[in-house]
Amino acid sequence: MGSVAAIRILHRRRLAEVPEDSREQVELELAAEHEVISGGIKRAVDMGVVDRVVDPTLTRRAVAEVLLDTPGARGNHGNIPL
Repeated sequence: MGSVAAIRILHRRRLAEVPEDSREQVELELAAEHEVISGGIKRAVDMGVVDRVVDPTLTRRAVAEVLLDTPGARGNHGNIPL
């Protein structure tokens, strides 16, 4: 999620109060402030919070690769007698 999308979620009430003609400018200002505070995606990768950044056009392939690498069985789970 980009900083503008995050701002639209985090500050939706504040953005609703802003007139429509200046909303885009306020979004950009809040997004720049958010980038400074949170550090952006590069900082998240450096901290290890994000494993890797996937290009949106390659998302389906990346998810399929991860699913193929997971074990097929989840373990021996049964019903608990009550």
